[in-house]
Amino acid sequence: MKKITALILGLIMVCNVGQMCAFAETNQAFVERAYQAQEGQMDVICAIPGQEGNGENFQAMLGEQSLPVLSVSTAEQSGLPKTIYCLVDVSGSMKGRMEQVKETLTAISGGLNENDNLVIGKMGNQITDSAFLSGQEEIKAQIDSLQYTGEDTDLYSGLIHGLKFLQQEPEVKTLRALVVLSDGCDDQGAGSTWKEAYDAVEKADIPVYTVAVILSEKDYEQAKELGSFARNSAGGLHFPKSDDNSSKPLAMTGQEMGKEILKTLGDTFVVSLDLTGVQKAEKDAYILSVSFRSGTGTVYEDTKEILAKNIQLAAVETEPETLPETQAPEPVPEPEPAPKKSNLPWIIGGAAVVLAAVIAVILAVSSKKKKALVEQKRLEEERLRQEEKRLEAERLEAVRQEEEQKRLEQEQLERARQEKALAEQKAYEEALRREKEAYAALPKLNIRLSAIGITDKSTTLELARGYETTVGRNAKARFVLDSKDTRLSGVHFTMLWDGRGVYVWDSQSKNGTSVNGVVVNHLGKVAVRPGDSLRAGSYEYRLYWED
Repeated sequence: MKKITALILGLIMVCNVGQMCAFAETNQAFVERAYQAQEGQMDVICAIPGQEGNGENFQAMLGEQSLPVLSVSTAEQSGLPKTIYCLVDVSGSMKGRMEQVKETLTAISGGLNENDNLVIGKMGNQITDSAFLSGQEEIKAQIDSLQYTGEDTDLYSGLIHGLKFLQQEPEVKTLRALVVLSDGCDDQGAGSTWKEAYDAVEKADIPVYTVAVILSEKDYEQAKELGSFARNSAGGLHFPKSDDNSSKPLAMTGQEMGKEILKTLGDTFVVSLDLTGVQKAEKDAYILSVSFRSGTGTVYEDTKEILAKNIQLAAVETEPETLPETQAPEPVPEPEPAPKKSNLPWIIGGAAVVLAAVIAVILAVSSKKKKALVEQKRLEEERLRQEEKRLEAERLEAVRQEEEQKRLEQEQLERARQEKALAEQKAYEEALRREKEAYAALPKLNIRLSAIGITDKSTTLELARGYETTVGRNAKARFVLDSKDTRLSGVHFTMLWDGRGVYVWDSQSKNGTSVNGVVVNHLGKVAVRPGDSLRAGSYEYRLYWED
């Protein structure tokens, strides 16, 4: 019953007072900032992409006082200077994507006006900012120097850094914008969280333009999280744009995206409001409320808190009191007329009824709006939770796939190593077999070495024609002469039979080699004959040729 009564009273108000402003169908923020270029006037920057309008489309309130709209223009028409902070992802995942980044930045820089400036922040393990750039040559030099690195990306900390830069640096112009160029990956997994970055974007009142640098439709799905920051900002947009169901990206070049960002910034509304007649209230802050009704009837509403000390109201001129030059004689009192019956109580009563009806409608609509806002906030929080779960699941799946890929690659490397080792072993065995076969096929000469003065100490050495045979104390030599002789080197000397004669030479032994009492260490090859003596190690041997 109460709702029906409130509805009837509301209809009566509409008929008698005029059409009331509809509440916003969307709660996306669009008021970026409010400032005073002159006393008694306030300029408000409103970013509502894709909309056109004039003074009839806007309504504004400062607290409970209505503000007349003096004029509405665009940032491009009013020549409003701007600062664009471009946050560029240079991490390892940007391999193959930097040309699209450079193309977008070149398009943005090419549309800057004389009073505009631009800052490029490189985002890897750390974030480094360029100076404020305004000349085309210095901007081009900065763009040309961009290249991907092997570093990780701290995307969320980068977003917060870029917003703080635009809020705090004194050289930042009146119109501000943050442009993020990335594949959407936060590789570090440390630093700021997605929620912290999301809240910072919502509170900053700065448009965020996110450019997903994609190589395929699969990349676009990953970059949807990046677009959530643009949608939560005041007037931001996400690129490349998508089809109607937001499942596939439209084909957009870097140049097209850069020009679209500049056009959207240029179309930002500058609404001038008249503060004349506004009564100064004893408050620390005012609430500025702005509503915009589009040509299709959609209503956007946004509010912004403004400190009272930052508002300069126009001085109210008062006429000075004037006193008469001479004191006029007091008028003779006339007899009072008989009192008439007054209609004032009826007027007051009717006004009270109307006022009560107005209050009832306002309360009912306000309550409904609050409930809608609470429900919308709950749904948005639930969507964010589900989005976080989905992203976490995708991250874990990506990690699992990466680990599985590494395991498979490691197994392939191990198999390849084993196959290579097996092939090398087979090749070595085959070469050894062939060498043995070749050695066995060669003519042989047997030489007996008998220790002089020692009975039963002799050994026979087999020489293959043209084949150098090393002689020594251990398996390093082809022929082991005496393994217990410590004066004998591992490889002591070498012998060769070429079919005509036998030759011997020292193999850099420690104690040297002698033939017939002459040291031959530095003589090279020395011919020996049957009956010659040869000293190697602790013994001197007599040489005999055997059939």
